[in-house]
Amino acid sequence: QGSRQGRPGCYIQEIYQHNEKENKGQEKMIPSPCVNICTVDPDSGYCLGCNRTEDEIVKWGLSETTDDWKEENLKELETR
Repeated sequence: QGSRQGRPGCYIQEIYQHNEKENKGQEKMIPSPCVNICTVDPDSGYCLGCNRTEDEIVKWGLSETTDDWKEENLKELETR
């Protein structure tokens, strides 16, 4: 929890990076929309950098997340 203090949302990026390391060696066709501004707005629940929810951020780093889901998520992010 140390990263939560003073840097809201950064712990989400840490989870994502951990998942990416776990999935190393698996080719990623669709790049993450992360722009390394990992702060979640408490009112909207969206990251101020990439407009994703915490659940979406975590899901992007999971090996079972399909490219189809990522493509749909990117389209959804455009409307936020």
